[in-house]
Amino acid sequence: MDLRELLSRNLSCPIEENVSLAKYCTFGTGGKAKYLISPYSALDVVRIMNAREQYHFPLFFLGNGSNVLLSDIEGVVILSSGFNYADYYECKEKNKVIIEVGSGHLLKSVVKESIRRGYKGFEFAVGIPGTVGGAVVGNAGAQGIDVSRLLLWVECVTTDGAVIRMDSNDIVSGYRYSSLSESGCFITKCAFEAASGDVRLIKEKCLEYWSKRSHQPYAYKNAGCIFKNTSNYSAGRLLDECGCKGKRIGDAEISSLHANFCVNLGNARVADIKKLIYECRDIVYEKKGILLDFEVKIFGF
Repeated sequence: MDLRELLSRNLSCPIEENVSLAKYCTFGTGGKAKYLISPYSALDVVRIMNAREQYHFPLFFLGNGSNVLLSDIEGVVILSSGFNYADYYECKEKNKVIIEVGSGHLLKSVVKESIRRGYKGFEFAVGIPGTVGGAVVGNAGAQGIDVSRLLLWVECVTTDGAVIRMDSNDIVSGYRYSSLSESGCFITKCAFEAASGDVRLIKEKCLEYWSKRSHQPYAYKNAGCIFKNTSNYSAGRLLDECGCKGKRIGDAEISSLHANFCVNLGNARVADIKKLIYECRDIVYEKKGILLDFEVKIFGF
């Protein structure tokens, strides 16, 4: 029995085979997934996890495809797009708002709806791409603020097929990091706490954060920042000082607007992007003695 037949017997959702990942990645390029699955229930994820425990196939989770560079994935890719919802609960006596969100819901949608309703707390996230699940796993943030500050709990399916809820206190978080990234769990939903506020002031704060992101290369497909900042230096500044801006391999280019972005000028190959960003990493190390840590996740090579 092959893997597709095994999964098809147990799952209520469709399974696609040999699927290009290019349309699922914000880089606009990618390898192929041997199997691509879009579950709509935690039960299907449990069944996939149980099958993996028995047959040990590679498993990868994908949200909106930002912050990743993917070559061929020989196992199973699970999309979180089926977990796409958000519910808002007001606690008026405490001036608090609880937002329960599916992992496949876009973070920018939470920001937009929070602005419309007059909820404060998510202003820093304006312009951050990706899904809520990806944002929680990578502890997305800007200007020293991140999603862990708003997180209440996470519901996920563990590697052994159990559905559990973890309080935020049980999750170790840091700069662009959470312990969920090492757990192998698939997040199904999570909850955040915001507060009621003045819509005008919330919009002003969003514009303030947006102005600090306006120099980023939104005109071209990219995966967000390639490298993490160090404790003392901005990665973009280091790359700029080392002459990396404008470096190019094929249609992969280090942006002339912001050196910590690699952009796809049209038909960039994943291999060219990988080669270019590693070359820039080496240049910074040779000239500055600083080895930059990748913020973008690289898989399948």
